[in-house]
Amino acid sequence: MKKRYQKIVILLLLFTVASTTVGCAYFSQSEPLLNVTVQRHGWLIFVPEQEYYCVYQNGHYKKIEEYEINKGVFYRVGIDESDGRLSAIKSVGNEEIKSGTIVDYAQNILDLLDGFSEESGILGCTIYELDNRYFVVIFVRRPKSKDYTDTIYQYFPAENRLEEIVTFKNKVIGGLQLVE
Repeated sequence: MKKRYQKIVILLLLFTVASTTVGCAYFSQSEPLLNVTVQRHGWLIFVPEQEYYCVYQNGHYKKIEEYEINKGVFYRVGIDESDGRLSAIKSVGNEEIKSGTIVDYAQNILDLLDGFSEESGILGCTIYELDNRYFVVIFVRRPKSKDYTDTIYQYFPAENRLEEIVTFKNKVIGGLQLVE
C-alpha cells in the first residue's frame, strides 16, 4: 500500500515538473509584439487605474513597468446613430481629424466589421496603424451583462483578414505600441 502512494506522489511530481517546463518553454519561445496600456476601475469607480502589459505573438501577456506611449495614426470607430452603420474618426497623435474619407485598409476593416452591431455586443473599435502594420481593438459588451472585453486583432491587408491576438476582460485598452 505504501509503495502505491509513493508511485502516485512520484507521478504527480513528474507531471508538475513536466507541465511547468513545457509552459515556460512555450511562453519564452514567443517574441514580444505589442506594449499595451489598459485602464481598469479600481476601488473608486470614477478613478481608473492604468496598467501596462507586453503582449507576445502567441497571445500571452505580462505586466510591465510604465512607459510613455507613442500615439500614431488611429481611427475610433463607433456605430453611427443616424444609419446604424459603423463610422470612423481619424486621429493622429492627440489631434482629431474629422474627415469623411478614410484610407482603404481602414475601410476594408470596417467592411469586415459590418456584421457587428449592438445586438452582437460590439459597441465600437479602434484601428491602429503602427509602422505599416494594422491592429484592431474591438470593444464588446454583451446585452444585459456588466462584463466587457477588449480584444486585439491584427489585420493582414493582403488576405483581407483579422487574426485574434489577445483578449482583456473588464479592462479598456487605451493604447498600443509595437515593441522595438
